[in-house]
Amino acid sequence: MNDRKLENRIKSAYENIAPDILDSVLSDCTEKKGRVIMFREEKKKTYFIKYISGIAAVLAVILFVTLGINAYHASHMVASKIILDVNPSIEIEVNKNEKVLDVKPLNDDAATVIGIMDFSGSSLEVTVNALIGSMLRNGYISDAANSILVTVDSNDTVAGQMLQSKLMSEINTILESSDISGAILGQTVIENNELYELSRQYGITVGKAELIRQIVTKNTLYTFGDLVPLTINELNLISESGNIKLESIDSIGKASATAYIGERAAKNAAFSHAGIDEPSVINVKCKLDWENGIMVYEVDFNADGYEYEYDINAKSGAIVKFEKERDDDPISSVMDTATGSAYIGGSAAKTAAFSHAGVDEKSVRNCTCELEYEQGITVYEIEFEADGYEYDYEISAVDGSVVKYGKKADADFIARGSETAQQSNSEYIGISAAKTAVFAYAGLSENEIKNFECELDYEDGTAVYEISFDSNGYEYDLSINAVTGAVLTYEKEID
Repeated sequence: MNDRKLENRIKSAYENIAPDILDSVLSDCTEKKGRVIMFREEKKKTYFIKYISGIAAVLAVILFVTLGINAYHASHMVASKIILDVNPSIEIEVNKNEKVLDVKPLNDDAATVIGIMDFSGSSLEVTVNALIGSMLRNGYISDAANSILVTVDSNDTVAGQMLQSKLMSEINTILESSDISGAILGQTVIENNELYELSRQYGITVGKAELIRQIVTKNTLYTFGDLVPLTINELNLISESGNIKLESIDSIGKASATAYIGERAAKNAAFSHAGIDEPSVINVKCKLDWENGIMVYEVDFNADGYEYEYDINAKSGAIVKFEKERDDDPISSVMDTATGSAYIGGSAAKTAAFSHAGVDEKSVRNCTCELEYEQGITVYEIEFEADGYEYDYEISAVDGSVVKYGKKADADFIARGSETAQQSNSEYIGISAAKTAVFAYAGLSENEIKNFECELDYEDGTAVYEISFDSNGYEYDLSINAVTGAVLTYEKEID
């Protein structure tokens, strides 16, 4: 009812009352109604404020709980597992902030490495540094066994691969600081029931199971069970020696074989047992392998119309197994179908190559000789190493003339040798002087240098040292004259 109607009703009801009294009554009613309306508006406003405040309080509680749950998950939930395999196998669980939740020994050797150390709450970097240091102190990583497998088990492939790469680099730096030239393998795996089942069945880590699976996939002569007892260094060696390309596995450095007698000694043992002089040997091949529970050098060669196959114990040099059979197609007895002339034979072809190269047969290493048909003529393809160089020759199979030849510095010889060996030519300045020259040219001191590499090579008739290193966030590549020390090329780019 509006004010006008109310006023008319009051006037009708009080029509006999004096006008001034009636006006007073009406005025009083209007004031009371106004107060009632104001009271009702205040009540509405108060209720609305309380309603909004209640909602805000509920939302604040929800937000606080959500943040608390997320913070708990970030601190306590496992985001990735890192497995370090050498022979000790260790599993590290980390949260998404790379804080360590737990470190688990997966075998007895791993328990020795961890000892009484407690890594809970430590950073992953500190933990890995301590574990690698303990492996070095306990002799699990050394110059003779330098391989380590880093496996990141994560459902986030991209994040896992980034973490893998970071760990490989950190471990390489740790080993370099201990004067160990490491061989680091790295891989990222995601949930794979078949892989986990292999791991449980053979009592090994998923990382080692994946490495073995890749090797046996590439070389069907192996079985999975055959390779389970091998250390990571042994697995790395047989994959390298057999030229097995491991998919999805990154690597730094080469596996050490210094615990074994070496290819040279293995070949000598085989030649001696066969009663063969090395100059008469052709098509010799030698590689490390795993046979019947031991590491062996497989040495195969041809000589005097026979084919020989040897297994030489890689540590003792003992003859493990050998076979000899008539060569159905010996190189020395083949006739040239075009001329009817007999081929000169592998021994004469090698002598021709050695004579042309000006090397003594006694200084020749790793010589191979194969009969091939090249550009219309039959040749002996001969490769060998001598005095710090690698030689490639093609010798006419009919008359022994040199058809083609090449010569380059032997990088492996340089890597193996001492300063004296690296300077097989007395005119060369040597690696120490080469380092001094390039550091001075780049304006750096030796303590600023990382990942230094130097290789003697032969370019355009000139012996040069090819040098690369990292320093202060940059990569450097230089070549200098091996005789004069003059800088020939210089490149510097952001690392």
